[in-house]
Amino acid sequence: MSVGAIVYARASTEELAFDALALAAQHDTAAAAVAARGWRVHASALDRGIDSSVAPDERPALGRTLADLAGGAAGALVVARLDRVSHSVRIWADLVERSYQQRWAIVVVEEGFESPSDSGEGAAALFAAAARVEQRRRSARARAGLAAARAGGTRLGRPIEHTPEARQLIQELRAAGNTYQQIADHLTAAEIPTARGGRWRASTVHRLLRSTRFDEQAVAGAALQDSGSTPAAGAPSADQAERAAEFDRQFPDSYNLSRPPDAEDRDAR
Repeated sequence: MSVGAIVYARASTEELAFDALALAAQHDTAAAAVAARGWRVHASALDRGIDSSVAPDERPALGRTLADLAGGAAGALVVARLDRVSHSVRIWADLVERSYQQRWAIVVVEEGFESPSDSGEGAAALFAAAARVEQRRRSARARAGLAAARAGGTRLGRPIEHTPEARQLIQELRAAGNTYQQIADHLTAAEIPTARGGRWRASTVHRLLRSTRFDEQAVAGAALQDSGSTPAAGAPSADQAERAAEFDRQFPDSYNLSRPPDAEDRDAR
């Protein structure tokens, strides 16, 4: 019998205001990792409007996830990024210890961590990443300044310099309903290089689409400013809002149990 995995995603209120698809992107990445391992999704656990400083057991979705894992209802926790569960090294150490004691697995996709593992290198990398996240959390004032700059239309950091052809293809594949991981796999199979010659990943595709949307919103904002109108800061595009609404309809609760195939067959009769 395949492992039943719980896909977990979290986004704060501010993150959802900036990117309405923040939860959907994390869910796609984690669900793809479940499928790649031949596992099945037991449940999709989604904490909406929850900051990373909230303790895991106090979050509606993650609290239920940990209870089900402890009770043996599922055998793995899969998340897209380390900071979706916690910014604290201490909390991560506690979760890893729980997983070993209660015999369930943890997969953190972007950091490349999976436990149980025969190698201690993965655990060392995980806690090093957790330490980096924790350090960043201590820079709250600086991050608030960066967020204000973004809201004012200022691009921060090095721009993502992919070819116009790659951007166009990614937009078309996304519009056709492909997940970020499926798009990454398609680009890799087609031998289309990334901006820096690296490997295509779901997170790379997501960042590129966000960059493209930022550029489009900046152009639209400039046009509105020329006409004397003021755009709403951080307002999602109509396409983004529609897809976010579709995701919310598919996963309306904080803890969404997957329906077994036989139940779907019965409903179809």
